[in-house]
Amino acid sequence: MEKYFLSSGENKQLEYVRECEYIRYVKFSTGKLAVIAKISEPVQWKDEKGFHGSDYVIITSRHEGYDIKNIIYFPTFVYVTVLKNKDYDLIEEIVADDLITIGRGELYKTYDRAKNHIFD
Repeated sequence: MEKYFLSSGENKQLEYVRECEYIRYVKFSTGKLAVIAKISEPVQWKDEKGFHGSDYVIITSRHEGYDIKNIIYFPTFVYVTVLKNKDYDLIEEIVADDLITIGRGELYKTYDRAKNHIFD
């Protein structure tokens, strides 16, 4: 599957460039497409149970008209989320309540473009 580089100019945790390998596509109950991706460095978050980390994320496009599957615009602006309590291998359809938002990021074609936030 596809491989991109995830970074963010808006989110401190995501400013470090991560390689982002698409694993498989899933859909929201609304029909919007998302992708389960493996990232090279885990994201972290805290909830009432303590600190957590994951090297799997669910990514969706932030803007209408931007396709997460057939990316033609770089960077593509995305939401980076993780599942609350479900197994990534078993999930087929998701709803917003299933997710914890880590932040907003961008997908780039190359590591260098992600590191320097270079737009096409």
